Amino acid sequence: MPTAVPERSAGLPEDGPRPVSTGATATGNRRTMPRGVARAAASIGALAVCQAVLMIGLGFLITGPAKHVWPMTAEDGVNRGLERLRTSTLTTLSSIGSELGNTGTVIGVTLAACLGLIFIPKLPMWRQVSFLALGVALQSLVFLVITIAVDRQRPHVHRLDGSLPTSSYTSGHTGAATAIYGGLAVLVLSRVRSPWRRVLAALLLLLPVFVALSRLYRGMHHPTDVAGGMINGALSLLIVGHALLRDGRVSAPAALPEVSQAAPAELLPGRVAVVLNPTTVDESARDELLQVLAQHGHHEPVFIETTAADPGGGQTARALAEGAELVVVCGGDGTVRAAADRLAGSGVPLAVVPFGTGNLLARNLGLPLTPAEALDAALGGTPRVLDLARVEGDGLPATHFAVMSGVGLDAAMMKYAEEHDRAKATLGWPAYVLAAPKAMRGPRMSLSVYMRAIDQVVKNMCTKKGVKCVSFKELADWMDVQTPQTLARLRTLDPAQSPEWSSVVK
Repeated sequence: MPTAVPERSAGLPEDGPRPVSTGATATGNRRTMPRGVARAAASIGALAVCQAVLMIGLGFLITGPAKHVWPMTAEDGVNRGLERLRTSTLTTLSSIGSELGNTGTVIGVTLAACLGLIFIPKLPMWRQVSFLALGVALQSLVFLVITIAVDRQRPHVHRLDGSLPTSSYTSGHTGAATAIYGGLAVLVLSRVRSPWRRVLAALLLLLPVFVALSRLYRGMHHPTDVAGGMINGALSLLIVGHALLRDGRVSAPAALPEVSQAAPAELLPGRVAVVLNPTTVDESARDELLQVLAQHGHHEPVFIETTAADPGGGQTARALAEGAELVVVCGGDGTVRAAADRLAGSGVPLAVVPFGTGNLLARNLGLPLTPAEALDAALGGTPRVLDLARVEGDGLPATHFAVMSGVGLDAAMMKYAEEHDRAKATLGWPAYVLAAPKAMRGPRMSLSVYMRAIDQVVKNMCTKKGVKCVSFKELADWMDVQTPQTLARLRTLDPAQSPEWSSVVK
């Protein structure tokens, strides 16, 4: 099918393109430290001192001026009440709960989790490993400082674990359990995409509570001791997470130079341009992408961020003008569509890396939905040609699309969801459903569709999971279908080199 792509300018924003970063080139086998390590270490150190001072201050307050003030005056009654409730079953359960916060158990769980984060994913999750290990270590360090500074006797009840050498304030078991299981909950919520992640995170967060109740039941601590342990563990995670997990705090190795705006034709010959949506692609994801690209021999990719005013078309046009041999698009369907529109007919391949809510093109082509796996598969595949449809009207500029184009209710729903990014980021695809009642308030409208080779176009929108590919005749039965405009063609990377693409790729 002939290609019809009109001549057009790059369409960059008036204030010029954003600075572009390139991956650092390795020199021999020398390893360089990630950016921001010194700043992160300084931040952790300074805040850890503040944490220790705060916890010691609370300890002095509990054992000093507030000793005879409620609720401290009621703590002995709580411990005696729990002593009277002891049964063999509850004692066994409390032993299990206490063991979950024991030093050996916490070290073992931390080690197993860190090894899993290194060896199970396709790419090691070093920042997450550092977050977990440092969070547990910081809690332990501050705990030791607290027990040296604050001397508090254990409750005057029969203690099931005997007499321990450390002070009653704070509970080391509870603090350690909060650090390790709370840290795992943070990683589950931030890295796992399963719909069960919230349930799993909630179960992990209940474990420190179980440990705290077990330590109280066994007569080892006052209620304020276990509360202090929870605060100590939570502060440790907060401090380390602030330093390591926030976007831009610690990121890709080596300083990434800015690309000069001069002589654009000489900037990217034979190189890879990565067009990404910064609202969905954080620093840790960029690090993973850099590693995958490096594994396939692309050591100097250029990262170009989209903007609210330009969702990817201008950035892709710039990459083409500067001689990129491959454009990797990281974002949702909107970012992919904008990039595909500019790449249509250019002969430069597109690698789709899904970072969006629906990721319809990636799903319909059977691409991996995990970004690192999708990029790895694409770079190991071969270019294939994908048909694009071209749409224009209502005074809007002509554009191409790869999956579907909507008007009326569908378009209004999409527009409303895009204008409420927070709901979309929190809820995912249900945000589009919630947008339906708002969109239904719009006026009625009629539609005329102009197409050719309808079977190829519609097949781009089909999957093998029960979605029927309608024929031209079936579509004509319920739409006013007339002679279409010419379709454009886009080169995409087929990761599996699969003949199954013959149903969607022409």
